[in-house]
Amino acid sequence: MSPTGSRPLRVVHCPVNTAGVPWTNVQALRRRGIDASLVVFNRYTLHPEADRSLELHGGLVRRQLAQWKVLAELLPRTDLFHFTFGLTLVPQSLQFPILRAFRTRSVMHYLGSDIRGKTREELAYGRKANAEIVGSHDAIRWVPDASVIPPGIDLSSITPTAPSSRRRPVVVHAPSSRRRKGTDHVIEACAGLDVDLRIVEGLRHDEALARYRDADIVVDQLNAGWYGLFAIECMALGKPVITFLHDGAVRRTEEAYGVDLPVVNASADTLHERLAELVDAGPSGRAEIGAASRAYVERVHDLDSVTDRLLDVYSAVMETAGTGARRVLAAPRRSEPSSDLPPALPLGDTELEGAVPPGPAFADGDGAFASGLGQQLRRLGRHSAIYGIGGLVSRVIAVLLLPLYTRYLTPSDYGQIETLLALTTVMGLILRAGITSAFFRFYFDVEDDDGRLRVLRTSFWFTMGGGTLGLLLLLLFASPIATLLFGDAGAANLVRAAGVALWATVNYEQMTSLFRVEERSVAFVCASLANVFLTIAITLLLVVSLEKGAIGVIVGNFSGTLIVYLALLGYRREQLGLQFDRGLLREMNHFGIPLVPTALFLWVTNFSDRFFLVKLADVAEAGLYSVGVRVASAMVLLLTAFRMAWPAFAYSIKDEREARRTYAYVLTYLTVVTAWVALALTLLSPWLVDLLAAPRFADSASVVGPLAFATVSYASYIVIAIGVGRARRTQFNWVVTGAAAVVNVALNLALIPPYGMMGAALATVAAYTTMAVGMAWWSQRIYPVPYQWRRVVTAALAAVALAAIGKELDAGLAAVVVLVLAYPLALGVLGFTSAEERRRLGRLVARRRLPAG
Repeated sequence: MSPTGSRPLRVVHCPVNTAGVPWTNVQALRRRGIDASLVVFNRYTLHPEADRSLELHGGLVRRQLAQWKVLAELLPRTDLFHFTFGLTLVPQSLQFPILRAFRTRSVMHYLGSDIRGKTREELAYGRKANAEIVGSHDAIRWVPDASVIPPGIDLSSITPTAPSSRRRPVVVHAPSSRRRKGTDHVIEACAGLDVDLRIVEGLRHDEALARYRDADIVVDQLNAGWYGLFAIECMALGKPVITFLHDGAVRRTEEAYGVDLPVVNASADTLHERLAELVDAGPSGRAEIGAASRAYVERVHDLDSVTDRLLDVYSAVMETAGTGARRVLAAPRRSEPSSDLPPALPLGDTELEGAVPPGPAFADGDGAFASGLGQQLRRLGRHSAIYGIGGLVSRVIAVLLLPLYTRYLTPSDYGQIETLLALTTVMGLILRAGITSAFFRFYFDVEDDDGRLRVLRTSFWFTMGGGTLGLLLLLLFASPIATLLFGDAGAANLVRAAGVALWATVNYEQMTSLFRVEERSVAFVCASLANVFLTIAITLLLVVSLEKGAIGVIVGNFSGTLIVYLALLGYRREQLGLQFDRGLLREMNHFGIPLVPTALFLWVTNFSDRFFLVKLADVAEAGLYSVGVRVASAMVLLLTAFRMAWPAFAYSIKDEREARRTYAYVLTYLTVVTAWVALALTLLSPWLVDLLAAPRFADSASVVGPLAFATVSYASYIVIAIGVGRARRTQFNWVVTGAAAVVNVALNLALIPPYGMMGAALATVAAYTTMAVGMAWWSQRIYPVPYQWRRVVTAALAAVALAAIGKELDAGLAAVVVLVLAYPLALGVLGFTSAEERRRLGRLVARRRLPAG
């Protein structure tokens, strides 16, 4: 029975009723309270049972239309599709992507001949389902990751029959295919014996079962290597069964169920001999084997026990689904689990709604929501805000110092500084090998202080080694690098200074990462601000007072970083030590190294547009675009603050259910915030450009909107990618960011010549959207999270629509401000907020009004 306020799991078995196994399972599931049904392409003669038959006839187009129609009908009201015999309702290449898009789970159930002898590549389609099932420990050879669930039969309807005392024993053989079952060998073996061979074919199941009851000896098959449903039913009737069995499968089966397999093993060559032995054993000997056969079936193929195993698989599959209303798996029939058959695990009480979260599932009055999800979100918001303060201060100071720097630095100086910055950025990404990301993940995987110290020290020394290698390379090859980059070996000292800056930066960032995993955001910001102010002071001294030019900027930058780094070394001296775990490093590198090409592709996506604008348009167009980028960088400031807090926050949540629920809400609310900021930047861009730049840069405002909304997609990517990190499956990330980089480059080449900087902006939108969609596809395969896609899309499109309206109206500042402030109202009209969110908002407003009353 289902608890109050919940509904049972809705399962559709399809699209065939091979051997009656699906129908039997459906009937058993219904008795457990599961809303199960069977939909088949066509009814079989032997097993015509089904709730619905599509009666597929006619040409391919007609059959496909019928199949797609039934899928469209079933999708909205089905939680799980249970496919049988390697078949799906529509072509497999489309079936599984559609189910993933609708967050509907699936199981692929093989019955034997559908997989026997096939390669892993031929069976790769099954791995697209959320679980695979095979019917025996013989079939596990072809699908090694599948769950073994033997066919079940209702033993209450099958009573063993007493052995006959007839002189000529009756041998029954019921081939579904004479060739596959080896019927010719059965006929040949019986020809020389005093037996009566009866071949059962083409009968309904009830008629065939009556023939089985009259058997003294049963012969199943001689080729497949395992027994089928025909043999199971005959063993349940207390008949001795002969079939061909693989020895390894026999051993695995007996070990799994703790019972001897009483089937008589025979091949085509030995069948005559085995039959003769059973004939000679007489009624009593055959009855003894038959009794053992019945006991074996009761142990292994009892329908109630098999249903328990099936419910276990469903429970494991649905625990990560998080779609629809609460779904409940019925409890197993036994009040106490047996030693070898654990009960089906019930689903949790608070499955996430796929679109709008139901209030009762997450909140009980004020307390549950506030102490759970609300508390987590406030923690994330608090740390993000603190990190944002540090970033805001450094950016404001950088902007204020820009006029001062331009008086003391030539364009050539700027070019050299930016080139070396790009070089050291790329080198830092490669030399660190993703160790910082791995540090966040592995730090939260260990529970004890010793384990965390091991992670810290291994990361520290690996980073120290990588930074030192980079420093040595730039010191030793400074002259050739300077000649290569600038055509002037006299710039070698700039390269050497950049090497010191590289060493200082990578080590400083690794050291301050410890503040982030400890969620000490205030300490992190204090260190960052100390670095900023020291850097500014030293840089002003070198550039303005001593007029050291470009090298003064580079030395000033690494001097502040080095001073703070040395201070942090002293502060952390008790945590640092000569400990280096090579095994741990291998695991961390396995996690982090795939993130290196990911970061490089991101770098390409971020900076290639300006290169293409210079080459395909002109320098003036690139200059206009750069101003638009600077205005839209308010979004980057917001995301930088969030990214500082996000990894430590996300990995610190130990409970998987709570983590998935929190990630879903973070994506929803971050989309709201970033979309709202993007809307404001889009509509206010003419005034912002006018405020921050000279009149000749007015056209820059046109690209602010697309660039701001591109960052909304990037924000989604940041959130969604955390699931891959949590599962330690980062090997595919580079493919996602690589695809985005390819899209970016291709569209820059295609769009910049005709559209200039707007083409570059649209290429950026397409690239970041590709990243978000690609990561969503990959991450959901690895670590499914019940993201609230309807609300996410609603939040984004509402902001885009208001931005389009504002641009179309070309309204004044007052009207633009009204449109920006109308965004929350638009979300309310579109049904974005849940009932619980509206209640909490109402209580918040009421509390704010209390002092005035």
